[in-house]
Amino acid sequence: TFGRPLVVDKYSTEHNGEDVNTTGVCPAALGTKDQQPASFSPETGLFYVPTNHVCMDYEPFRVSYTPGQPYVGATLSMFPAPGSHGGMGNFIAWDARKGKIVWSNKEQFSVWSGALATAGGVVFYGTLEGYLKAVDAKTGKELY
Repeated sequence: TFGRPLVVDKYSTEHNGEDVNTTGVCPAALGTKDQQPASFSPETGLFYVPTNHVCMDYEPFRVSYTPGQPYVGATLSMFPAPGSHGGMGNFIAWDARKGKIVWSNKEQFSVWSGALATAGGVVFYGTLEGYLKAVDAKTGKELY
């Protein structure tokens, strides 16, 4: 009714409580789409989206906040999503009109770069290994 997702108790770290390791939470705390910017091409009508394909095990514990220090309050273990290509990310072309992925390029790690779509039919993004990739906007074929 209010747009809030349904919570499955066996994957709810709040429901399971402190010091209980909840396993197989998908997507991980990163989300499937995090802060990295997507790009839109009026030429193709597609969004080009860097994504995470990561699950996690999550064990919360009580911790006091200390200014200037990381504040998570949990032990996290992240891993590729089951049934995936074995990597932790994809760079996708998304058709918002049809609500579906047009093409997807598999990546070993989450794609944390932004995306840049050009009028020349080329889309650019970066990988965590340090590569700048250029792909064909219509097919996703790697050009560089």
